[in-house]
Amino acid sequence: MNSGETCAGAAFPLRLERVPPSFRETVAAVAQGILVRFPRTVALVLIGSLAEGGYTEESDVDLVWIVRGPLRRRWWREMELPSERRVQVIPLLLRGVAWHFARRTTLAHSIQRGLPIYDPEGRAAALQARPLALPDPEWMRGWFEHWQRFYEMGIWELRRARRWQRKYGNEHPGSVSDILARVAVNFAILLLETEGIVPTCKRALGEGFQRLTRGEKLRQAMETALEVHRQEREMRLEEVDLILYLLRWLHRRLRQALMP
Repeated sequence: MNSGETCAGAAFPLRLERVPPSFRETVAAVAQGILVRFPRTVALVLIGSLAEGGYTEESDVDLVWIVRGPLRRRWWREMELPSERRVQVIPLLLRGVAWHFARRTTLAHSIQRGLPIYDPEGRAAALQARPLALPDPEWMRGWFEHWQRFYEMGIWELRRARRWQRKYGNEHPGSVSDILARVAVNFAILLLETEGIVPTCKRALGEGFQRLTRGEKLRQAMETALEVHRQEREMRLEEVDLILYLLRWLHRRLRQALMP
């Protein structure tokens, strides 16, 4: 599909020539569905591995939706996302975009490296032309504290699962949610950012973490956390033990790097 060409039967021109071919139909369907229902859409930017490379056929479709005006709760009930692929739509008001770029957040870097597939006013292109420094340390501290709360929730859930396992033995499935894996992934992103690297896709995160440490157990734990995060599945207790080893290491390093 050439630059600016419309999808078959669609009313809105989308730039899909750089979208991986096997994902174009899904991306086009999601984008057209948004544009038909929400005319105040300013831009749609594809982010992550589909924009930066290193994707697989199981990769997620992550789409930043920049919209003018208020976001309404009912919009989420109206939004129809394809069921055959995992699709995440990230809504941002214009003032939200400004907030993220002022603080140079990970999402701001993702937008800057993303693929604008709908950008009639050139706003996404203007954002991508701006120089973007490393994330603001104050934002990083706040984001660390945010994920630390989830860390504590995950530890509470794990303790409960272990109590049930001790009580019921083999009758208990011995698994917990993916919350600690998600914490580990976000802690690892933050740690790389303290080292001057902003990973905006899983491949970059995995490669950056490999360069950061030579510890085989830490590397194995990071691979496990990324796998669980990608699959959005429950974890076996032995996987949790490995990820906990990583989490304690990440938590200690982050406290040293971020906390006064």
